[in-house]
Amino acid sequence: MYDVEPRLLLVRAGVRPPQGVPAVPVRTPPLPEDPAAPAAPAAPGAPGGVYRAIAAADAASLAAALHALPDFPHTAAGTTAVVCEPPDTDPATLAARLRAAGQAAEAAGLVGIGAAVPAPEDLPASLAQARFALACAAGAPGGVAAADELDTLSRLLPGIPAEVRDIYATRLLRPLGEGPLRATLEAFLAHDCSWSRTAEALGVHVNTVHYRIERIEALTDRDLTRLPDRLDLYTALCCAGGRA
Repeated sequence: MYDVEPRLLLVRAGVRPPQGVPAVPVRTPPLPEDPAAPAAPAAPGAPGGVYRAIAAADAASLAAALHALPDFPHTAAGTTAVVCEPPDTDPATLAARLRAAGQAAEAAGLVGIGAAVPAPEDLPASLAQARFALACAAGAPGGVAAADELDTLSRLLPGIPAEVRDIYATRLLRPLGEGPLRATLEAFLAHDCSWSRTAEALGVHVNTVHYRIERIEALTDRDLTRLPDRLDLYTALCCAGGRA
């Protein structure tokens, strides 16, 4: 599997390893509680496997994560690692192991996992995905988020910086204020844009809902009969912490 020198895996992923990074992959790094324990060198992985990048919130979190993968050859520097999955490994195995380790730990660190790539040249993409997944990991089980599991908007949005989410939500929702227009928009989207169910949920006449939606459309310059415009406002509510 390691058809290139392990230090170069990090370089190709876009990481500049310090001079102390070993020239051979390391299976199980010492845990923070045992800093004097020697690192055991691992044999290169068998051909046919794939590479993945892992990003952690800190070096201790990365060490704990790699400790849960004793049979996965890897090389690491700082808070980043490149892992080789042996051939025929179930794609969900790595995330499942790290998640189990995180749930068992008293104070689990945060870890992001990039998608599998077939060659070292593809590692920059996996590393970018791992770093984005790391930003989504705070609410993930065991503090572990995998890029190829980010399949819903609610999982994807935490990876966007909070400052960006805030300005997006403010830009779209500020004209509505915090009163009945905002509540009507949330209810309208939550009830699949049904006029009658929205009116029932809010305890108002359906004509009131029609009037408020017209005001919302005018203030936000959006047409709620169009799916892209609905998605704009739904995403803004999600960014603001609203439940649509």
